[in-house]
Formats: sequence, C-alpha cells, structure tokens
Amino acid sequence: MGIIKFKKNKNFNVFIQKDLSWKSIRFDKGKIFFKGEKDSVIKIFDLIKKCRYDLKKIKQLLLKYNNCSSAIFFNNKYCVCFTDFCRSYPIFFRKDLNNILISNSYKHLKKNKDFIDEESLSFIKLCGYSLGYNTLIKNIKIMKPGEILYSDNKNTKLEKYFEYHVTIKKNKLSKEKLKKKLSIIVDDIIKNIIKKSNNRPIWVPLSGGLDSRLILCKLHENGYKNLNCFSYGLKNNAESLIAKDIAKSLNIHWRFIELKKNNYVSFYSSSEKKKFDDFSDNLQVVPNYQDFLVIKKMLNDKVLSQEAIIINGQSGDFNTGNHIPESLIKKNNFKNFLESLKKKHFFLFKSDDNPYFNNIVDRFFTDYLKFNKVFKKNLTDLYEKWEYEERQIKYVVNGQKTYDFWGIDWFLPLWDSEFVKFWTSVDKRYRYKQNLYKEFLNDWNYKNLFRRKFTLNSHTGLLAFFIKLLSFSLKISSSREKIISYFDYFSRYGFYYQYVKFSKYLKLRGKIKNPTSIHLLTWMNQKEIFKNIREFKN
Repeated sequence: MGIIKFKKNKNFNVFIQKDLSWKSIRFDKGKIFFKGEKDSVIKIFDLIKKCRYDLKKIKQLLLKYNNCSSAIFFNNKYCVCFTDFCRSYPIFFRKDLNNILISNSYKHLKKNKDFIDEESLSFIKLCGYSLGYNTLIKNIKIMKPGEILYSDNKNTKLEKYFEYHVTIKKNKLSKEKLKKKLSIIVDDIIKNIIKKSNNRPIWVPLSGGLDSRLILCKLHENGYKNLNCFSYGLKNNAESLIAKDIAKSLNIHWRFIELKKNNYVSFYSSSEKKKFDDFSDNLQVVPNYQDFLVIKKMLNDKVLSQEAIIINGQSGDFNTGNHIPESLIKKNNFKNFLESLKKKHFFLFKSDDNPYFNNIVDRFFTDYLKFNKVFKKNLTDLYEKWEYEERQIKYVVNGQKTYDFWGIDWFLPLWDSEFVKFWTSVDKRYRYKQNLYKEFLNDWNYKNLFRRKFTLNSHTGLLAFFIKLLSFSLKISSSREKIISYFDYFSRYGFYYQYVKFSKYLKLRGKIKNPTSIHLLTWMNQKEIFKNIREFKN
C-alpha cells in the first residue's frame, strides 16, 4: 500500500493512498489529486483559476459542472477539496494542532492514541452508519456530498455548494412541462454515458423495478450495441424472472447468477471479506455486500471483463419521491417527522428499551431541526434531505465500492447532478409516491414495458401459495407480518441472510429488522477496531 505525502500549503498535509486509483495532474504550481471524470475536473480548475479562487464563484462552478468527481488541490496559496452530489469518492480530514490533515483514506489519519467515538458507535448500532461528519474515530471526519473544503492561507472554510432541497428553487412549471423537461434531462444523461462508454461492454444489473428498466430501455432506444444485463439471487426468484422477460422483449443478452448458501458461508469467514470491509466501510458504515459475490463470479467465469462498465439504477426511487412518508403528507409536524425517521432508520435491532434513543436520537433530531429552520413549513423536504445525506450516500451509494474493489468502472445516471437538481426543484405533490416519474414512464412506455403489469412477489412456487393462505387465515395485520417475516430466509432477497444457519436465523429474526442487522454483527466481530467490544459477540 503506497502513499504519497504532499505539502505545499503551511496549513495542510495531504496523504494520497496510491492503490485507490486516484490520478494526479500538475496545475498552477501545485497538484490536483482526483477520482472521477478527468475532463470535468480539468475544466473546473481552469475556471477556478480564471475566477482567482473566489470561493463564492467556485461554489457556483461546482454546482454547474461537477458530476461524479472528487478532488484535492494544493499549491502554496490555496487548498480546494470537493465532493460531488453523491460523494462518489470520499475525502477524510482531521484537525491536528495548527494543521489540517486530508486524505482519500482514513488509514493515514489514524494515530495510536485515537479513541472510538462512542456516539458514532451508538448510531451505527441503531441504523448501520454514523451521522454527520463523524466516523468511529473521534478526530477523523469525512466530507459530506456537495461540499467544498477551502483555504487561502488566512481562512479555512468547509461549506456546501449543493444542499438537497435548499440550493435549487422550486419549479413552478405545469406537470406536462415538467415531464418534457425530465425527458430531455434523461436523454442527455444517457447520450453522455454512451459517448463516454465508447462501445465498451455495458452491463445493467436488472431488477423487477422501474429504475434499472428505464436505464436499460434508454440505452436500447439510443442504439447502444454492446449492451448486456444480469440478475442474481436464489434460483427462480420473482425479480429475476421479470428481468428475464424484459431482456427477452428487448432482445438483449441476459445472464442469471445463482447465489447459493455455501457461496456466502465461505465468503463471510474469508480474509477477502475482511479486506473488502477495510476498503469500503469508511469507518462509518456497515459495508454493502449485495453485489460482491456476483461480480466476483462473473469475473471468474469471464462473463465480465475489466473493460466492462456497470450501470445501475441507484437511487432512482429515492430521488423521484418514493421515500416521502405518508404520515408527513397527512400532518406536517415534528412528531411525525421524528417518528417516521425512527421507524424506518433506527431499529436494526428491535428493543422496547433502547438506551440510545432518548438521550441521543431525540437530541440529534431536535438540533437538526433547529439548524434547518427553512424546513419548518415543509418537513417532507427535511426528511428527504436527512435521508439523502445519511442513508442514501453513506450506505446505498457506497455499494459502488464493490465495483471499485474489483476495478470495474461504473456510472450512476440517476445520481447525475442534473437529474438530482431537477427532482429537488419539483414540488412534493408531484414527487409523492413517484407521481410525476410514473406518469413520465407510462407516457413513454418503451416497447410496452412500463404500462405492462409485472407482479413482483417476495416468494415463488408452493411457498408463495402457502404464505398467501397463511395471510388470509391471520386476521391481525401485525401478527401476519411478524409470522411471514420468518420466511424472508427464502425470499427474493433470501441469499442475503443465508450465510447464517436457518436455526440461528430463527432465533435472531424476531430481534432484527433486516439482513443489515446480521451483517453489522459480523462486521463488528471481525473488525480490529472492535476487538475489545464484547457486546456484539454472537
């Protein structure tokens, strides 16, 4: 693991880990370290130089031009570090006496006398990730999405250039005009991807949902020839059967990767998993393992080449409004805001007596609301802003680390800056339940693949029939859901549970929210930093 130490600024030290594939460019008597789109980064810094490093103008430039790139720049006068809208590539920092240390890896900022941040640990136990800038190490911080760290040797500032639902003014166009605008934005994104892909093989992870279908259909509509898709999971799961049907309708090569129990059992006890954990957890989040073995198997079977590009639909459902809580639509108050967040995000482990709740979670959200006074009349926007900065960026988008680990290039078209800016400009009445998005897709209805009804069941075959009978026989909804949850081990996401024995799963199921709960246990038990913490030993 090589490291470049760079110091041209009296206030900053930079540490660049070489094996993370960050590139460098000499610029204005200094150096740019970056990861992402080279042409975009060069254009941004040329314009930064022209505006003489004026912070206000730099923020405007980043809002307009930065897309899927992070960068660290130093010369003897200035420091400029920035992340993109979805923090594709994290940047870490810590204040050390009179200096600020900056790196693309937390490993080079750690010191022997560092302590675990107990509050961050508490949040990770609740939701799988720490909150705000915090990591598990008290003094090591991580930049948020759409942010700039700036210094002119006199003042150092950490500021947002993009704020979800704040930066962009609400659009007052009619629904029909909004749909036309969305159509232009999506087409431009896809055409740009096609240009950058240059006929390299594109692989789309195809699910039964709308987002991956949109991407696949748009690439097909625009005539991209080297186009493939794949699905995975337990054999004959409902999602993969829908994907197979869609691929057949488009005459696109489709591949199914079956994931078996023994695949995961061996992986979870391997040194490879520990290596991936260190690569991907950012000292902040439970790693996302969903695609890991899929990509490994495709590479080993030579189905996937290093030349390939993976394009998935993360987080189309979120950006288009599908995560807006119904309770906040019915009644816009802080009580509903707090309860909605708690219910969805803070019960990885179910407990009636959770010691972290009252003294940590409630305090955090009370402070968060005070900080975001602009949202008091529209708490749905605040809810989305919180989920954007916390769960979506830290956990969902961080799933791309799988592709980085295997050295595979990727695009996230539904995190394109223009796509995100558009949806933050759309009023909640059009975003709620993806109202505008679904109308847009139904109007387009490419190859009749959006008005056509696909039934996405969690279970298939005789098990699905049995569960349906069970549902009818149980009158109380809460009891029905609780009992049916025990069959998740055999659902379309069942592969995600199956590294533990079924007997152990049955003991745990009533105490956990989802597979991430079990992954958290394993991650904490295996990671060196937690070696003295016995609470999570299973």
